[in-house]
Amino acid sequence: MTVTFGPLLLDDEANTQLKPTFERAFGLYYVELWKDGAVLDVHGSGEWLETAARTVDTVDAFLAEHGVRPLTDIERADLYGGLLQAKGGAGYDVLTRQIARRS
Repeated sequence: MTVTFGPLLLDDEANTQLKPTFERAFGLYYVELWKDGAVLDVHGSGEWLETAARTVDTVDAFLAEHGVRPLTDIERADLYGGLLQAKGGAGYDVLTRQIARRS
C-alpha cells in the first residue's frame, strides 16, 4: 500500500492550500500557504521548527494571521503526515506501516 499526502485544500472557493515542506540543509519544517496559485506566506520562516509536531501545533496561529480558519483534527493529521513525507526517512516509514495495518 502506498500512502501519499498532498497539499491540503482549505478553501476551494478561495483556492487556499497548505503545502508541507522540509528544508534538508537546515533540518527544518515549513508550511507554505498558497492562494490562487501563488505562495502567500511561509509558516516557519524565521523560526526553528525542528519537529513536525511543533510545526502542526503552531500552524493555527499562523493561519489566523491570514484570516484562515483553524485546521480540523483530520487536517492536522494529514499535515503531520505530509511533513513526515516531505522529510522522508524512518518517521514516514513508520507512519505508512501504521496506516497500512489499519486498512
